[in-house]
Parts: sequence; structure tokens; C-alpha cells
Amino acid sequence: MAHSAEKTDSDLPNRPQKFKCEKHASKVLGALNSIRKKRHFCDGVVLIDGTEIPVQKGILAAASHYFR
Repeated sequence: MAHSAEKTDSDLPNRPQKFKCEKHASKVLGALNSIRKKRHFCDGVVLIDGTEIPVQKGILAAASHYFR
């Protein structure tokens, strides 16, 4: 009888598995900033000393109580 090396759902433990990536937060923030710089998904502009900065309202709201 041949045995399969593939895992099935019944072979996995019944508890959640944890995955931790130390660089995940910085990678996500970097990707969001890159998207913002390309003005993708931007739905607002913040004006500071005459300079317009494209923003994503959801990101502003998540990062600061001021914008909620």
C-alpha cells in the first residue's frame, strides 16, 4: 500500500497556527506609501505650506484620531 506525503485536513492540529514576520508592518507601510506616491487610490489632498500631498483617507483615519 502506497502512502501519500500530502497532508490532509485531518492530519493538521485543531489549533490555530501562528505565523510571525518581523518585517511585515514595514513592508505594508512601504507598499502603501509607494501606492500613494503614484497617486493610486488617493481620495484626498492635504495642503501644507502650499504643497499638496495626495492622501488616502482610510490610511489617515487609521493613523490619526485627528482625521477620523
